[in-house]
Amino acid sequence: MCGIVGVFYRDQDIVPDEQLIFDLIKPIENRGPDGQKAWCAAGVGLGHARLSIIDLSTESDQPMKDPETGRVIVFNGEIYNYLELREELIAKGYDFHTSGDTEVILKAYDCWGVDCLNKFNGMWAFAIYDPSKQQIFCARDRLGVKPFVYASNGDYLVFASELKSIASVFPQFSKPNSDFLRFFVETGQFAGSTDTFYEGISNLLPGHYFILKPGESIQQSRYWQWQPNLISSVKTEEEVQLQFEELFNDAIRLRFRSDVPVGICLSGGLDSSSIAALSSQMFGQHLPTFSCIFPKHPQLDESAYIKHTVDHYDCNSYLTTVEPTDIISVIKQSLWEQDGPTGTPSILSQRAVMKLAKEHVTVVLSGQGGDEVLGGYHSYHQSSLKGLMRQFRQAPSVDGWRQFYTAAKAIRERTGQKTTSFKSMLDLWKKAKGSVRFETERYGRTVLDSMHPVTDDDLSTKMLEDLLYNVLPRLLHYEDRNSMAFSLESRLPFLDYRLVEFAFSLPAKFKVRKARTKYMLSKMGETILPESILNRKDKMGFNTPAQSWFKVEENREQLNRYIQKPPSLLANTSKKDFLEKYWARCFEGKEIPMRAELNLWRYFSACIWLELYS
Repeated sequence: MCGIVGVFYRDQDIVPDEQLIFDLIKPIENRGPDGQKAWCAAGVGLGHARLSIIDLSTESDQPMKDPETGRVIVFNGEIYNYLELREELIAKGYDFHTSGDTEVILKAYDCWGVDCLNKFNGMWAFAIYDPSKQQIFCARDRLGVKPFVYASNGDYLVFASELKSIASVFPQFSKPNSDFLRFFVETGQFAGSTDTFYEGISNLLPGHYFILKPGESIQQSRYWQWQPNLISSVKTEEEVQLQFEELFNDAIRLRFRSDVPVGICLSGGLDSSSIAALSSQMFGQHLPTFSCIFPKHPQLDESAYIKHTVDHYDCNSYLTTVEPTDIISVIKQSLWEQDGPTGTPSILSQRAVMKLAKEHVTVVLSGQGGDEVLGGYHSYHQSSLKGLMRQFRQAPSVDGWRQFYTAAKAIRERTGQKTTSFKSMLDLWKKAKGSVRFETERYGRTVLDSMHPVTDDDLSTKMLEDLLYNVLPRLLHYEDRNSMAFSLESRLPFLDYRLVEFAFSLPAKFKVRKARTKYMLSKMGETILPESILNRKDKMGFNTPAQSWFKVEENREQLNRYIQKPPSLLANTSKKDFLEKYWARCFEGKEIPMRAELNLWRYFSACIWLELYS
């Protein structure tokens, strides 16, 4: 994993100064501490900050030039199936000069053109300059694990791994995107569209690419032509479970390909515990795990669950915590690392884990994506019930009603939700009328624009929204920036595209069954995990005691000024009354709901960002 930058001019006689490329690299050199290099020629300049993971020799330094074609690449990420692709390309007559995955991309592009993207299993953002065609080819992985941002004014294109590279060197693109910022404060959404916090800078969408020639405008095109469809062949439950476990095991195996040490981010939940368990079975005991705990806040502390998995598999456990007294300085540091305002204080727990991990390894595996791919959020209970009610409406029967009511009762007993009340069931009856549709308010162009709801499947449709827009994009943003802040590579087995496509080809019962979320994963967990992990009823993630931080007198006084005198761009937000109401309670030392805490965090984060960077 690395950092990439580049410029491409409409006037191909312009030769960019190398210093410009190094200026673009400077703000993101933490992404690649093992060396920064630039390559410039007529019409183009490319730069790279390297974090050495595979083929540690200088032969794999970038920018890398293909001696046969003259094409030059800068690449951030990993192609996990590079060994298999390399053998396939060698069989076709290609020669290799390195043992890494970067050269595999160059040869694959020469062999298959744009369709090489569908050959890759990995995470990537890259640009390939082709001097023979005077064009640049830029692409991003299917789910957007790796970032790619760019700006263009017609005379040139500038791109980078992070916004700060462009905004700091090209001030004309650094104006805050005021409408988008307000949308973020009000909804929490920010990473799932082409829009960014800067008016002149765009995201390359996940699963998209563009090819740019001098004088042309940028047109993002989708290469991952995936639409979730139920499998047509009839499979037994045993066959489905076996295929899931084979795919998940292989996703983990591939993500252990590394020439540097690998560890596991362990939260104590089902996702990360499953990764730790399978990794230990595959690669032996004493794997290092990294966790954030809160012994002073028992309601948030996962120490016991972490210890159960660690003891079960004899892992080497490393623990950290986070208790900032000066929340303002912590937020400011986070704004720089995260490339903009953030939506949750939980990123500080994740940040602490990444900082700890870097002291011991260079690569970690993380459980990000498990909830969106396998159906893990508690909110999916309602989507599951809605789907069962839809089935009953379409074909009323005693069995259909029994299936719905049994599930509703199980969810009530597990979560306390009033799922069997007449009001709740009547509400679901009304909502299940009509066709399944996406319900999320979106801003700008998104991947979801080219997707279709999953026919008659409310749960899978909701999961698809969360996968491509609502939730996962911002979690991937946090994951990338938090890990890269400490020159650490984070790999995500649950987002292996084969596993994603398989999971979404299955009926809802394989994701949420009665009150049991992530059904396939928990079924597998019965044979590999401690019973305490399987029987957890709570769901924490990277929770933090933010309210206690807010109540520290020094923090409280500093934050209060943003309520009393908000920045002009946020003075008329629709959340104004809501924020004032719950801040008053918090200011008085009272507990506030999680929803209010997150809204306040977003608002304060946006205020401080405007103060620092506008």
